[in-house]
Parts: sequence; structure tokens; C-alpha cells
Amino acid sequence: MGILNFLLMILIAGVIGYAASALMGARRMHILAVVGLGFVGTLVGPWLANFLHLREPMPILVGGTPFSLVWSIVGAALVVAIVSMIRSH
Repeated sequence: MGILNFLLMILIAGVIGYAASALMGARRMHILAVVGLGFVGTLVGPWLANFLHLREPMPILVGGTPFSLVWSIVGAALVVAIVSMIRSH
């Protein structure tokens, strides 16, 4: 993986994290937290979709590898929801 692909993945993770936090109504987050949320969503979402035998409706290619955009946003939103529930108690 080249540096350009790595930077592209960080940018995509940031967009995923931002979309999930905006979708869940989360308060303002630091940029590193948003990117971290995007990476965690990229792990959780596709795993959950695979576990439930769901297909990716809109895959994108990053460096020749398919990337699950929709399920990554769903996974990140799920992580925000879980963290919000833990914080409220």
C-alpha cells in the first residue's frame, strides 16, 4: 500500500466517522476521534453485515480492494450509539 492509498483511507475513515456522528446527533468531536470512529466502524459494520449475510449495496474500490462504505457508516453509528448509552449511565 502506497502513501496515497493510506491517505485516501484516512480521508474515507474521516468521512465515515463524521457521517456516523452527524447521523447519531453526537456533539462536536476532535478530528482524531472522528477518524478513529471511522476506522472502528470499518471493522464493526462489515463484520456485522457478514454475520447477518447482508450484501454491500454500494462498494467502492480503494487501491484495488473493495471497501464497504454503507456498512462502515452503520458500524460507526452503532459504536456511537453504544458509547452514548454507556456515557448516559
